[in-house]
Amino acid sequence: MVVLSAESALGGARAGFRAAARAVAPLIDGSGRTVVLGAGSGPPEVTADADRVLASLRPDAGGTRLALQVLQQAAAEVARAAGGGAAHTVLLADALLQSAARQVAAGTDPVQLRNGLTLACEAVLAAMADQAHRASPSELRRVVDTALGPWSHATVSTAGDPPGALGSLVIEALDHCGPNRSPSVVPALRYVGKPTLEVGAGVALDTGRLSPSMVTDRGADLAELYDARVLLYDGPVRSADELLPLLGRLAEGPDGHRPLLLVADRVASDALAVLVVNHLQGPFQVVAVAAPHLGAHRRARLGEAAALTGASVLGLERGVPLQTVTPDLLGTAHRVEVDGRRCLIEGHATGADGAGDRWARLRVPADGVVGQSMLPAVQSAVATACAAVAGGVLPATSWEAAARSLPEVDPTGSRDGAAYAVRGALEVMAGRTPSGSVLPLALFQASLRAACSVTGLLISSGGMVLDTASDCHATEVARHEERRAHQGGHGHGHGHGHGHGH
Repeated sequence: MVVLSAESALGGARAGFRAAARAVAPLIDGSGRTVVLGAGSGPPEVTADADRVLASLRPDAGGTRLALQVLQQAAAEVARAAGGGAAHTVLLADALLQSAARQVAAGTDPVQLRNGLTLACEAVLAAMADQAHRASPSELRRVVDTALGPWSHATVSTAGDPPGALGSLVIEALDHCGPNRSPSVVPALRYVGKPTLEVGAGVALDTGRLSPSMVTDRGADLAELYDARVLLYDGPVRSADELLPLLGRLAEGPDGHRPLLLVADRVASDALAVLVVNHLQGPFQVVAVAAPHLGAHRRARLGEAAALTGASVLGLERGVPLQTVTPDLLGTAHRVEVDGRRCLIEGHATGADGAGDRWARLRVPADGVVGQSMLPAVQSAVATACAAVAGGVLPATSWEAAARSLPEVDPTGSRDGAAYAVRGALEVMAGRTPSGSVLPLALFQASLRAACSVTGLLISSGGMVLDTASDCHATEVARHEERRAHQGGHGHGHGHGHGHGH
């Protein structure tokens, strides 16, 4: 293994962040530009997904590679919180790290600088939280179009749709679901060449299937059951012995071929194994999902599903153990769709305007060069738009306003130096953001926090330890990074103030 000094590690991190920033910079404004990724084997990939671009970077230098992995993890956390924002996180982190590294080279204490970055970040977020407002329809459309990138003007499958219909389709899906739910995005069937929208109403449970084997469409990674029987059990399934009598009665009945949806508190491993075998080889398909939420909320959701399907909510507390359940206590669903995160139940009398939760599903082509890029773009657009609806949006001038919220300070000293670095990074983002764009507040908060956290982690690190079993050049690379960092530190120590301005 190779141990990199603090200077060498920071030099490698700066090189990695700068390379990542150059790679994702064309994608930040949602103008429709793409990046071509070369592959070692096979055709190149064309993408507008900043996460995909970031994951494709494979630097040779050990310290650079480790720093990029930290940056990739930070971008993934931002995506989970705000639906997107990898490009924002990378550019913010790069600007912060370059400025902070120059201050460390000039003699600023790294630990105090890290603490100062945290304080400056929270001061900016507190100042900007009050400026967020509810997204108007036009602002929400701009958020969606920015996230879709080059696909914002793609057409959908309905004849006569004008350019830009994909963005309209996403907005329509959001409007149908309402503010408390998000549309699902699934791969389309192979023969479907354009995105389509399906809407309906029913009961949506925020829990997915208990086993990945319980699918009916492996390409879309979901299970669809038609004319299904529904068993709602408010309690745990503790063993396979509790299930076997019911499965036998269902198989021997006149409707022995009809599929079964089981909603229970939890299912023991041996009972789940029996259900999986029955799903794959038995007389009828079975999909099991966990009952959602806890306590009164769970009982309320199960009651809604019971009212929709005509089922009885069963359980030991209700005096009906699982062994004694008969088919007449089960309900009926016109259609059930289950993926890894959600279960949609449609009753026979439920339409788009019926009772229950309203749901929307976008089917997007996932095959070929177009599909491989379009599907993640639509997923990001839906997630980002939902974050904008939930938390509000900020105007494009928010980066400048955030920079002005920090006082004019001298770039020396730990706390003032941190404010100087954060202010400079925000000004960089202001220069890269189009004037008419709209930024979800959640994306602003998550990307700035992640950038400050990653920068503080790297500048205060005492070094890096690299496993060189698979890198025969790591020793030479480490020495080269250390020499470059040492030379860069001397070069920036005298011209610090001017270097930041450039």
